Amino acid sequence: MPRANPYYIPDFTVKIEGAPLREDLVGRVVEIRVESHLELAGMFRIQLTDPDIELIDNPPFAIGAEVEIEMGYLTDLEEVMTGEVAVVQPSFPETGVPSLTVIGYDRSQALRHGCKFQQFQGLNDSGIVQQVAQSNRLSPQVGGTKLPTRDSVSHLGTDWELLERLAARNGFEVFVRGKTLYFQAPGGGSGSVTLTWGKELRSFTPRVTASGLPQRLRIRDYDDAQAQAVISTKDIGQINGDFQRGAGRFQKDVSAKLSAQGERLAREHSALTVVEADALAESLLKELAEGLVSGSGNCIGNPQLKAGGTVEIQGIGERFTGSYRLRHVTHVFGNAGYETHFEVGPKHSATLLQQLRRSLAGGPGS
Repeated sequence: MPRANPYYIPDFTVKIEGAPLREDLVGRVVEIRVESHLELAGMFRIQLTDPDIELIDNPPFAIGAEVEIEMGYLTDLEEVMTGEVAVVQPSFPETGVPSLTVIGYDRSQALRHGCKFQQFQGLNDSGIVQQVAQSNRLSPQVGGTKLPTRDSVSHLGTDWELLERLAARNGFEVFVRGKTLYFQAPGGGSGSVTLTWGKELRSFTPRVTASGLPQRLRIRDYDDAQAQAVISTKDIGQINGDFQRGAGRFQKDVSAKLSAQGERLAREHSALTVVEADALAESLLKELAEGLVSGSGNCIGNPQLKAGGTVEIQGIGERFTGSYRLRHVTHVFGNAGYETHFEVGPKHSATLLQQLRRSLAGGPGS
């Protein structure tokens, strides 16, 4: 007897404070939507019908409650979100039955609020990240940083702004999954998932552009202690690793444009040492260069797709077949079954990339 296609039987589980959602409530679920994003806090949204206003009066999801969501097929489910309830929203429509919508965010949300002054003594960047994670009851998963330890690091702002600042210095990404804070080189977010057009992949629309991308990027500062200039220049051809396997393969399409745009100075960024300047220049140039290619697609639901990971797109010709960086992933379970929508490209949105491009001397808008 032929084996059934597992994609025909999508399934999900929801746990509240570790306890499974009541069986009678599972049947009331209209839609579950889970989003992971490199730039924003992860979010979940659960909508349930409530014809007797039972759930609205006695909501099963308390504000602040921990919610764990798994999606997948048959008994092969995988966690797509662990977060905390932030919003409980009833709806009383003109036609149809009332409903209850629950909205929550991953644990990075708490790090994005609360401006404060912090000072760290004798810690390298990895040590600072570990301390911030532990103070927020998160388990740190931290990659080794190569920059020298500073005598003192001060910061006024949110914990997340501090983490983003340290990530930029090291060319790292920072994100939260479950109860773990990750601080590591790009591409380590999760394993690569292969999608083939006409099979799992339903649609894919890529876009290639070199707008505002320089051939070279320079960091220039001054080291008061050593009484000498701190200068670093990085060429786009020096960026390697995941970039060359991903967006970097489109350099040949825009080589003439890059040469014409020449070198830019990162005028709003500073570095105290040449080592730090090298790391910062490469990090900024790589973030800009990731903007060479962007796009969006949707596929049969796949819980392995997560922002920060990579997707291998196949079956779309030689030029565009290859590896892409996932920046935004949305899992949707509803009346139409289970499907996943995704965006590929740079970490930052087009608007923030434009701001970064404009901060370069000689760039557009300068």
